[in-house]
Amino acid sequence: MRRAEAESNGRTRKIEVKCYGNILGAYREHPEAKFLESGGKPCNELTCGLLRRSHIVASRHRYIGKETSRHWEQGDDMSMVDFQCAEYSDGKTVADQELKQRIAEIGIRKTARATKTDSKTIMLIYRGGKVKPRTLARVVQFVRSTTT
Repeated sequence: MRRAEAESNGRTRKIEVKCYGNILGAYREHPEAKFLESGGKPCNELTCGLLRRSHIVASRHRYIGKETSRHWEQGDDMSMVDFQCAEYSDGKTVADQELKQRIAEIGIRKTARATKTDSKTIMLIYRGGKVKPRTLARVVQFVRSTTT
Protein backbone atom coordinates (compact mmCIF):
# COMPACT_ATOMS: atom_id res chain seq x y z
CA MET A 1 0.00 0.00 0.00
CA ARG A 2 1.35 3.40 -0.95
CA ARG A 3 0.39 6.72 0.53
CA ALA A 4 0.98 10.09 -1.02
CA GLU A 5 1.48 13.22 1.03
CA ALA A 6 0.74 16.71 -0.29
CA GLU A 7 3.54 19.27 -0.25
CA SER A 8 3.09 23.01 0.12
CA ASN A 9 3.44 23.61 -3.63
CA GLY A 10 0.51 21.29 -4.46
CA ARG A 11 2.64 18.39 -5.69
CA THR A 12 2.58 15.01 -4.02
CA ARG A 13 5.60 13.10 -2.83
CA LYS A 14 5.70 9.37 -2.35
CA ILE A 15 6.32 7.74 0.97
CA GLU A 16 8.39 4.59 1.02
CA VAL A 17 6.50 1.42 1.86
CA LYS A 18 8.31 -1.08 4.05
CA CYS A 19 7.48 -4.74 4.38
CA TYR A 20 8.36 -6.91 7.37
CA GLY A 21 11.54 -8.10 5.64
CA ASN A 22 12.83 -4.53 5.27
CA ILE A 23 12.08 -3.75 8.91
CA LEU A 24 13.78 -6.92 10.20
CA GLY A 25 16.80 -6.32 7.97
CA ALA A 26 17.19 -2.77 9.27
CA TYR A 27 16.82 -4.03 12.86
CA ARG A 28 19.65 -6.53 12.38
CA GLU A 29 22.03 -3.82 11.16
CA HIS A 30 20.94 -1.09 13.61
CA PRO A 31 23.74 -0.06 16.01
CA GLU A 32 23.08 -0.71 19.68
CA ALA A 33 22.95 2.65 21.49
CA LYS A 34 23.17 1.35 25.06
CA PHE A 35 26.30 -0.74 24.62
CA LEU A 36 29.96 -0.34 23.62
CA GLU A 37 32.08 -2.76 21.60
CA SER A 38 34.93 -4.61 23.34
CA GLY A 39 37.39 -1.76 22.60
CA GLY A 40 35.17 0.79 24.37
CA LYS A 41 33.98 2.55 21.19
CA PRO A 42 30.28 3.02 20.34
CA CYS A 43 28.70 0.18 18.37
CA ASN A 44 28.14 0.45 14.64
CA GLU A 45 26.30 -1.76 12.15
CA LEU A 46 29.30 -4.12 11.82
CA THR A 47 29.94 -4.67 15.56
CA CYS A 48 29.79 -8.27 16.72
CA GLY A 49 30.93 -10.19 19.77
CA LEU A 50 30.74 -9.42 23.47
CA LEU A 51 29.41 -5.93 24.28
CA ARG A 52 29.91 -3.75 27.36
CA ARG A 53 27.36 -1.47 28.98
CA SER A 54 27.71 2.21 28.16
CA HIS A 55 27.70 4.55 31.15
CA ILE A 56 25.24 7.39 30.84
CA VAL A 57 25.39 10.52 32.98
CA ALA A 58 22.24 12.63 33.04
CA SER A 59 22.75 16.37 33.02
CA ARG A 60 19.22 17.13 34.24
CA HIS A 61 15.87 15.49 34.85
CA ARG A 62 13.19 16.00 32.20
CA TYR A 63 9.53 15.35 32.92
CA ILE A 64 7.73 14.06 29.84
CA GLY A 65 3.97 13.66 29.55
CA LYS A 66 2.31 10.40 28.58
CA GLU A 67 -0.36 11.95 26.36
CA THR A 68 -0.82 10.12 23.08
CA SER A 69 -3.25 9.83 20.24
CA ARG A 70 -4.19 6.45 18.81
CA HIS A 71 -5.11 7.87 15.39
CA TRP A 72 -1.66 7.04 13.99
CA GLU A 73 -2.24 3.32 14.62
CA GLN A 74 -5.13 3.27 12.17
CA GLY A 75 -3.18 5.36 9.67
CA ASP A 76 -5.86 8.05 9.45
CA ASP A 77 -3.75 11.12 10.10
CA MET A 78 -0.25 11.51 8.62
CA SER A 79 0.45 14.54 10.82
CA MET A 80 0.75 12.18 13.79
CA VAL A 81 4.07 10.90 12.39
CA ASP A 82 5.73 14.10 13.66
CA PHE A 83 4.08 13.88 17.11
CA GLN A 84 6.21 15.14 20.00
CA CYS A 85 5.63 14.40 23.68
CA ALA A 86 4.91 17.28 26.02
CA GLU A 87 7.93 18.11 28.17
CA TYR A 88 7.31 19.67 31.55
CA SER A 89 9.81 21.86 33.35
CA ASP A 90 9.89 24.82 35.65
CA GLY A 91 9.76 26.98 32.52
CA LYS A 92 13.12 28.63 33.03
CA THR A 93 16.28 28.59 30.95
CA VAL A 94 20.01 29.09 31.49
CA ALA A 95 22.40 31.20 29.41
CA ASP A 96 25.21 29.55 27.49
CA GLN A 97 28.88 30.34 28.07
CA GLU A 98 29.14 32.63 25.04
CA LEU A 99 26.28 34.86 26.24
CA LYS A 100 27.79 35.11 29.72
CA GLN A 101 31.11 36.14 28.20
CA ARG A 102 29.44 38.82 26.04
CA ILE A 103 27.58 40.20 29.09
CA ALA A 104 30.93 40.49 30.88
CA GLU A 105 32.43 42.34 27.88
CA ILE A 106 29.48 44.74 27.55
CA GLY A 107 28.96 45.21 31.27
CA ILE A 108 26.14 44.25 33.60
CA ARG A 109 24.84 47.79 34.17
CA LYS A 110 24.84 48.68 30.47
CA THR A 111 23.04 45.42 29.62
CA ALA A 112 20.48 46.06 32.37
CA ARG A 113 19.76 49.61 31.17
CA ALA A 114 19.51 48.62 27.50
CA THR A 115 17.19 45.66 28.13
CA LYS A 116 15.17 47.44 30.86
CA THR A 117 15.93 44.52 33.16
CA ASP A 118 17.00 44.66 36.79
CA SER A 119 20.77 44.43 37.24
CA LYS A 120 20.26 41.58 39.75
CA THR A 121 18.57 39.56 36.99
CA ILE A 122 21.45 40.26 34.59
CA MET A 123 23.86 39.20 37.33
CA LEU A 124 21.82 35.99 37.79
CA ILE A 125 22.06 35.28 34.05
CA TYR A 126 25.80 35.95 34.15
CA ARG A 127 26.28 33.52 37.06
CA GLY A 128 24.33 30.76 35.27
CA GLY A 129 21.03 31.05 37.13
CA LYS A 130 17.64 30.17 35.68
CA VAL A 131 15.46 32.94 34.25
CA LYS A 132 12.28 33.15 32.19
CA PRO A 133 12.80 32.42 28.48
CA ARG A 134 11.47 35.82 27.39
CA THR A 135 13.89 37.62 29.75
CA LEU A 136 16.80 35.65 28.37
CA ALA A 137 15.57 36.27 24.80
CA ARG A 138 15.56 40.04 25.46
CA VAL A 139 19.17 39.89 26.66
CA VAL A 140 20.21 37.69 23.72
CA GLN A 141 18.59 40.13 21.29
CA PHE A 142 20.47 43.05 22.84
CA VAL A 143 23.80 41.20 22.79
CA ARG A 144 23.33 40.25 19.14
CA SER A 145 22.49 43.81 18.21
CA THR A 146 25.71 45.07 19.80
CA THR A 147 27.89 42.62 17.86
CA THR A 148 26.69 43.78 14.43
